[in-house]
Amino acid sequence: MCPGLCPAVMLTTWLFISSTGTESRTLVKREAELEKITKFFEDLGNTLTTTTSDLVEKLKAHELTHQAEYAQLLTLSGQIQEQLAPITSSIEEQIQPLISNVEDLLKKLAEQTKALAESAEAQIKPLVESAEAQIKPLVESAEAQIKPIIESAEAQIKPLVESVDAQVRPVIESVEAQIKPVIESAEAQIKPLVESVQAELESLVQKLVDQTKALLPPQ
Repeated sequence: MCPGLCPAVMLTTWLFISSTGTESRTLVKREAELEKITKFFEDLGNTLTTTTSDLVEKLKAHELTHQAEYAQLLTLSGQIQEQLAPITSSIEEQIQPLISNVEDLLKKLAEQTKALAESAEAQIKPLVESAEAQIKPLVESAEAQIKPIIESAEAQIKPLVESVDAQVRPVIESVEAQIKPVIESAEAQIKPLVESVQAELESLVQKLVDQTKALLPPQ
């Protein structure tokens, strides 16, 4: 009775039933996963609570033990300081003269070094001034001899540069004048092709969008 329509109806019905069954199985699976996740967080919370309580109790016990140990350490420290005080005083009395002797020796060395530096500076300064006095005329003479050479070279090079520039400029302008029409012609030929390709691409993209929308289930 409906040779063309019946297969389509049957196929549509089968797809609907399949999709409905798939969605039902997916929902059941998600509910099971949610239950597992919920149980995991509940167990984690219980474990954290128990661990925190145990840790607090251990810290309290450790604090009491630590206080007793700290009191013992204070007592022992006081006893050690009492025993070391005479020894420390004796060592300081013996070392102090040595320290004073070393300080005096360093002071004398500093004074001698300063005197030697002043003497060396007094001897070196005239030598430096004499060397500068001899070198300065040589430098000025060299500058006076080199300056005319540089000016002469610049005077000779400048006309050459201007001549080369005058010869090259017309060639560059001629090449630019010849290339410009070619570039404009190429642009005029390429522009329609680019616009055509762009229009075809936009059309293909629009077709793909329309086909994708047609395949999506109605909302």
